[in-house]
Amino acid sequence: MLQVDCSEYKRLERGRPIYCERLYQPFCGSDGKTYNNKCSFCKAVL
Repeated sequence: MLQVDCSEYKRLERGRPIYCERLYQPFCGSDGKTYNNKCSFCKAVL
């Protein structure tokens, strides 16, 4: 299975939210859902 590197989206401080650009580059997650982009996917799994 392909492992996605989400290290660039990890929170800098605990409890601080991750903000994603409104860029539409469809990204298929391993959960069967399609996310707007890689950031949206990483935000959902982190």
